[in-house]
Amino acid sequence: YKGGRVVSGPLKYLVIKNTIKEQLLSGVLKYGDKVPSEAELCEQYDVSRISAKRALDELAYEGYIVRQRGRGSFVSYAPIEHLIDGIYSLKDELQKKGVSYHTELLDFKEIHVENADPMDEVGLYRYMFLEKTDRVYYIQCLRYADDVAIATDKVYIPVKYCPSITGEDIKGDGSIYRIIEEKYQYGKIRAQEHYYARAANPQEAELLQIATGSPVLKILRVSYAQGKPMIYSFRVYKGEILHLSVNLDYKEES
Repeated sequence: YKGGRVVSGPLKYLVIKNTIKEQLLSGVLKYGDKVPSEAELCEQYDVSRISAKRALDELAYEGYIVRQRGRGSFVSYAPIEHLIDGIYSLKDELQKKGVSYHTELLDFKEIHVENADPMDEVGLYRYMFLEKTDRVYYIQCLRYADDVAIATDKVYIPVKYCPSITGEDIKGDGSIYRIIEEKYQYGKIRAQEHYYARAANPQEAELLQIATGSPVLKILRVSYAQGKPMIYSFRVYKGEILHLSVNLDYKEES
């Protein structure tokens, strides 16, 4: 935007919000850049302070910017770009960008498979080959980039493979793989992932501080060690935070 713009219609704040969002997604505004203030937006778009405030509030609520009292609003959107060619770490990807990372442990308990959430229970039968009376660790975590929640995890691990995991093991960097590979010495892990674009349910929306129905990316991962299905997990990323790419070669027709 340059030179002033008059915005009309009942949803003036949406024009401002979407314009700033487009600048974030296109790279015009980068991580850490300062976003125009409410007063500046009012002047640029000829809108009320209420419209300007709502546009910035929604961008903050969706995790694109952070608002700091007395300092202004700054871009907090730092997309994670990953080439799908092997196991990857959210922590490592963020640290490459100079973004701080931490994990909040929301829940940790032992349960029977039959007491898992109904859809999770189906996955434990299908992918982990467990019985309803088998015991699993249930772990729920929230992943943060610079104190902004960007993803929520649910993880199930059969107790029979890792008989003494504790909540303390999960705290800190929250690396389940580190526990499997180092504490239990199962060696390197391989995994298979499945990707689903869908709308956030109320629980996910509350944890990620977005509106219910906002777009999210769900990644279902089944991890194997020594030929055994060791971890059943899924992560839900907010918005456009994760950018995945795949190299495709031309395939000759037979």
